[in-house]
Amino acid sequence: MTQHDDNLDLPPELRKSLSDMYTGPGFPTGHDAAILAAAKRQARWPWRAIVSGSIAAAVAIAATLFVLQRDRQAAEPSMTHEAQAAADVAYVRTGDIRDAFFVARQIKAKKALEANWDTNGDGVVDEKDVQALAMAAVKITDGSDTSQGGVTR
Repeated sequence: MTQHDDNLDLPPELRKSLSDMYTGPGFPTGHDAAILAAAKRQARWPWRAIVSGSIAAAVAIAATLFVLQRDRQAAEPSMTHEAQAAADVAYVRTGDIRDAFFVARQIKAKKALEANWDTNGDGVVDEKDVQALAMAAVKITDGSDTSQGGVTR
């Protein structure tokens, strides 16, 4: 069995003798630090260029999208409040469930409705009229009138 010595350091005399035997080409002190610093500077340059270029490209894309979106919004005609009101007033009775939906939306939006929408005759256009319009839209007849598919309007 072999015993290992935990002390692997060379004795100082042996170390001095070995180092005296080899004398290198004599590299000047400080050159290695200068070479290392130059290498680090050159290694950083590509990353800086990549990051700077990526940021510039992202800003250019964002600016282009902003301008295109702004131009698109300017080109699209938007419906004014007056046009929306005119569209609501221009509704024509259809005699089906769409009438109930129209009146319900107008009541919810607190918009004025003409008196002819008062289907139950109580003098007020309200949720009761919406219910009456809906019931009339889905009222089933005895089937004698086949022109409407058995539905009274």
